[in-house]
Amino acid sequence: MRPNNLIENLFIPYSFQGQEHDNEVKGDGNSVNYKYRMHDPRVGRFFSVDPLAEKYPSFSTYGYVANSPLVFKESDGRQIIIVDPSSGKEYLYCPNSTEITEEMGEFVIGTINTLDEIINRGWDNEFSIISKIANNTETTARIVFESDWKAARGNSNGYIKWNPSSGLAQYNQDCSEIRHSPAHSLFHELGHLAYVLLDPYKEYENEPDNRVVGFEKWDEYLIEQKTKAGSYDELSDKWILTELDKGPNEGIRPDHGLTDETKERFFASNVFGTDGPKKSDPSNTVSGPMPEEYYNTDFSKSKPRF
Repeated sequence: MRPNNLIENLFIPYSFQGQEHDNEVKGDGNSVNYKYRMHDPRVGRFFSVDPLAEKYPSFSTYGYVANSPLVFKESDGRQIIIVDPSSGKEYLYCPNSTEITEEMGEFVIGTINTLDEIINRGWDNEFSIISKIANNTETTARIVFESDWKAARGNSNGYIKWNPSSGLAQYNQDCSEIRHSPAHSLFHELGHLAYVLLDPYKEYENEPDNRVVGFEKWDEYLIEQKTKAGSYDELSDKWILTELDKGPNEGIRPDHGLTDETKERFFASNVFGTDGPKKSDPSNTVSGPMPEEYYNTDFSKSKPRF
């Protein structure tokens, strides 16, 4: 069966949602390359299961964009997800090409804009960690809203708790202060996930199997990695703090400083701001959690900080 739009396909190699035709598989216009699986537009079916099917057991293994083609775009396996705090809905982020919809809350839209702006400002020029995470099917970064700006930090199992008003102030040994904007903090946390993908020091490539080499060789390997890390707790800390953090150009932290004595949160004026009162500042008027209007269900009334 020949498709009705055969003439168009001869001149336009891309079709629905910008996916590319692969005419060598089943003839002109009969096969569309979605990068991680192929689609037959004649019957409206994929040739194989969704490569991320195991992560979404509630959907068909042959499903498409969670059965919501008017809302979502095929992600090509992209795995930066932004979670709307009011609805719990997840939105896939595509670098500089995420479609903004009316149903998205302020946090989702602001996070999309922040990630795009990080790229556009050139922070990610050297390592391209955002695009590498976004286009990797094995790594998922879920960015979730942390209402308490004083506690917003860190990631666990791919979940990044982030607050668009929570900046980081860290003190050097000479008592000088380095301030990282909320956007920088988000970029930093994504760096922890990107480190595994990039493996800049070949830490994972050269990692021996402790079940094979035995405990003695394994201990030697751990000591070797610690030596390479120098004054940093881990090699990943060394790379993120000395290499990745050069991009934002907001100062290099001497260490992660996981104690209250060496670092403190400040309430930034905006997502790229490095000014604002610290949580211990007597003049600080924001005591802890964000104002209620910032994370309630009606985002149209919330005060933009992006």
